[in-house]
Amino acid sequence: LRAAFGPTINYHFNDKVGVGTQFLFSYQGLKYSDLANVDYFRKVTYMKLPILLHVNSVSDKVVGGYFYIGPQFSFLIGKDGEVNGVSLKDIGGIGYSAYEDIHKSVTIGAAMGFGLLFNAM
Repeated sequence: LRAAFGPTINYHFNDKVGVGTQFLFSYQGLKYSDLANVDYFRKVTYMKLPILLHVNSVSDKVVGGYFYIGPQFSFLIGKDGEVNGVSLKDIGGIGYSAYEDIHKSVTIGAAMGFGLLFNAM
């Protein structure tokens, strides 16, 4: 199981518009087998930093909506791989250099989302 967690910071200029960021530690991975039944597990850890514009609907309704959108910067802070359950680092790095070249140290992407707000009356 791979997961992401971290703090969120938001600032709203008014009831409708704001900005925010998150500092997410994201543990990602990929499991697969080749035709010779060799099992592989690639594990990477990123620190993700999205910078988001938040837009909320009218706040005087019981149910409202919101969305956010913005760029996301991801910084690679850890990587490992396994072959048949054995870490590539533990077997002298055999094949590890090819694995290292796949993952960039910094990537830029986009983040977006939407949801519902429930206001207490």
